[in-house]
Amino acid sequence: MQVFGIVEGFGLFTKIALGNKVIKLDLKGYNNSIYLRKDTTDIQVFDQIFVSKGYDSNVPFKVKRIIDCGSNIGLSAIFLQKKYPESHIVLVEPNNENFYMCQKNIAGNLSFTCIKKGIWNKKCFLKITNPDEDSWAFKIEETKNAQDAAIEATTIDEIMTDMQWDELDILKIDIEGAEKAVFEKHADLWLPKVKSIFIELHDDIQPGTSKLFFEMMEKYRFTCEKQRENWICIRNEN
Repeated sequence: MQVFGIVEGFGLFTKIALGNKVIKLDLKGYNNSIYLRKDTTDIQVFDQIFVSKGYDSNVPFKVKRIIDCGSNIGLSAIFLQKKYPESHIVLVEPNNENFYMCQKNIAGNLSFTCIKKGIWNKKCFLKITNPDEDSWAFKIEETKNAQDAAIEATTIDEIMTDMQWDELDILKIDIEGAEKAVFEKHADLWLPKVKSIFIELHDDIQPGTSKLFFEMMEKYRFTCEKQRENWICIRNEN
């Protein structure tokens, strides 16, 4: 209630409590309606982003280019685009159902580009190893068998090349342990072009993730600060 005000907050609470399987929310100041699947973790994700404001961090430069790795149903991208209205955001999500909702949530907004792929350190095929888990907790791993996967992998470097971006203002990563693979190989190709990283680390899924990540942050002179479940890392220009 305090975040949205009494009237808007009560309206949102009523829709979430009494709504159908797919709930439509219209937030003040946002261009897109937001759709949540009631019997999934979508409402928890909404709470993390719009109530707890997990990505409400200020950076000391103008933001125009964002890649959202593990965009789920697009809520983090919608929040970041409102905060940084001059930005264009590439959303990357491998799961079919999440991707469908992601497209629904950003429909008609030219500030977004949505890609149905998984983020990795090279072009390859990936598979979801826990398809029965909640939609915000899907884990992926590399597979040699394309028939076993149906998920094409992309890289940060490839996305930047396709978008013709020589620099990236915010790289947001929440990919359930796959971040270790992303930083393990070939990060030198794109990390020097990134100004800031918003990331949730998952050592419980991939032990050693934090050690590897912070070694890379030190190498490229990023300053990191914990904000709720995320690390906000900003590259030092001097």
